[in-house]
Amino acid sequence: QFSFSDFDAIYEIDVSHDGEKIAFCGQKNFQTDIYILDLKYKKITQITNDKFCDKQPRWSQKDDKIAFASERTIFQNEKKIFGGLSFDIYYFDVAEEEFYQVTNDKKINNSHPMWFKNSIIFSTEREFTLNYDVINLADGNRAEITNSHGGIFGADISSNGKEMIFSVYFDGGWDIYQKSNPLENLKFREYSKPKKIEFKTDFKKVFAIDRYKKFGKRKRKFKNETQIYWRQNDDFNFV
Repeated sequence: QFSFSDFDAIYEIDVSHDGEKIAFCGQKNFQTDIYILDLKYKKITQITNDKFCDKQPRWSQKDDKIAFASERTIFQNEKKIFGGLSFDIYYFDVAEEEFYQVTNDKKINNSHPMWFKNSIIFSTEREFTLNYDVINLADGNRAEITNSHGGIFGADISSNGKEMIFSVYFDGGWDIYQKSNPLENLKFREYSKPKKIEFKTDFKKVFAIDRYKKFGKRKRKFKNETQIYWRQNDDFNFV
């Protein structure tokens, strides 16, 4: 049993394949970061440390890397308070203690990474709905795994890559589906190999503080107000 009294909340967790470590998303000091809990030595190591949102850690099959989603890619979008940020896929090399960026799609959010051998599978907002793509880290080629207009949610893949399960909203309800051999006969295209990057703590540069007053609670009075009161004969009277 472990105590996480230093954290305000613990979100997604993932246990290493050897069962010795847990990667998790922890919220502390008004920010969410990636941490590693060593079960043997009862030690917590912080992996990321900045105001950007980091979440959804997943161990690689050899337990030498941790993939995760991070909202730190900058693009121009005046409608957003944060000056235009989107989620992309990154991974942390445990031995090297270095970060690598896997996707860089700017206006498209990529999230929920999972590993299969030397590839990362992830959800992507392709054409305004969530589907799953895969990137081969060795050559940087990318392929679509699913292409559903209703969207694919909460996917996971078997350790041998033969089966993939996911949730789909269809005909007024949510159901679980299974896709066999999801990584076969894919059409790969050139994309980009992972690039080593430095996580900079430049959140204040992209936080549009001048637009903050346009969001949140504001006093507002409706133009055409209608008063309603209850009469003894159970009828409404409008004035």
